[in-house]
Amino acid sequence: MHTAATSLQTQHGAIMGTPHYMSPEQARGETDRIDERSDVYSLGVLFHELVSLRHYLDGKKSVNEVLAAVASVSDRNVVEWVADAVATGAPMEYLHYIRKGVSANPADRHANAGEMAGELEDILSGRIKMQCHISATKRLGHTLMHAIDRHPLIATVFVLLGALSAVAGVFGMVFGLLRLVGVA
Repeated sequence: MHTAATSLQTQHGAIMGTPHYMSPEQARGETDRIDERSDVYSLGVLFHELVSLRHYLDGKKSVNEVLAAVASVSDRNVVEWVADAVATGAPMEYLHYIRKGVSANPADRHANAGEMAGELEDILSGRIKMQCHISATKRLGHTLMHAIDRHPLIATVFVLLGALSAVAGVFGMVFGLLRLVGVA
């Protein structure tokens, strides 16, 4: 006989949720593996949809097709559908962010929505994790821009010195060419 408390709990093997936004463990009915990281997966799918302007399961018509596709998500699939977002011109740091959020392995995802939000705040404020050459370059660029904001006089001096060096280099090349042809 079920008590009121246990009758409200999800039974093992039961599938509950919106299929297009379920985590793989939800789609497989593994209720004992569902935790905050399952919610992170759903948020990652939503963020991907916002960035790419399409859902990664476009083309799946029936609930069974959707559930089968979600249940069989692998990190290889994730790389493929996150790479689709590149076509939209999405920043690389967003793609790394999405990839972590929708990892097939729950242990590789953000621990919870708070951690996920914290990483997004870091990205938006220019504190980008260096995960590839593009994100490393962007991190350096953001750091330089913040340094210019904090020390505008020093930045101006460096820009002027750089410009003077470039002008001197051009004059040196011109003078060298003139000497080479025997004019100077």
